[in-house]
Amino acid sequence: MNSYPELLSTMMDAILAGDTATAPALFLDKEKFPATAQLAVYTEGYRIRLAEAVESAYPALLFALGRPAFAALVEGYITAHPSRHFNLDKYPIAFAGYAAQHCDDGFARDLAALEGAIHDVYQREETPAMDAGWAARQTPESIANASLLPRAASELMAFEYPVDAYLTAFRANENPQKPAPSKHWLLVLRHRHQVRRLPLEQAEHALLSLLAQGVTLAGALENERLAPFAAAPDFPASLQGWFARWINEGVLRQPS
Repeated sequence: MNSYPELLSTMMDAILAGDTATAPALFLDKEKFPATAQLAVYTEGYRIRLAEAVESAYPALLFALGRPAFAALVEGYITAHPSRHFNLDKYPIAFAGYAAQHCDDGFARDLAALEGAIHDVYQREETPAMDAGWAARQTPESIANASLLPRAASELMAFEYPVDAYLTAFRANENPQKPAPSKHWLLVLRHRHQVRRLPLEQAEHALLSLLAQGVTLAGALENERLAPFAAAPDFPASLQGWFARWINEGVLRQPS
């Protein structure tokens, strides 16, 4: 006879795999309730709870795809990605990546990425934001050579569809329609325990992406990725405006 821990391990493996073949070793057949049906109660309950966790994190995607298509996508995700956490807070995060690989609709992929990032950023630890006093004490040279990293609880994103506006309309109960393609840049940021979505200009997104890689401001301004934007006459004024907004909105972390 297997020990109790071995039985629990066997039962967990069966639930994760959705396999009732081991049911006779775990349960005694009852009248009108065979062992396979008893194990199926646990297996189905487990999958239902995982599906509910994903649905709660991607309500706009559910609305956009419709329940049948969304449910099929979630079912495939649950089969491919059993839960490995003690709670379900982090389980839905990887669903966005699964949708990117298994959904043919580019708009749906963008929307899944946005909702997944919101859920992910909310789970991350906040790092201290740069305070205005630190910035005021710097010289142009020290700012240019400082490490100006975005906050840890943030995600820079680029989209082919205007999913930020779609999500705003969905949350306002406006029943939005699928939009036409339109490139869009965004920062998803957790600041003061709230997740915000900050629209970015393309050049601003490019600069923040370089800073996120550890490139100094001076190095970023010389980077070929930023060169097409830095050549514009109004770029210096834009840069000043971005930096002021980043401090005000808590985009950058406090340098060490």
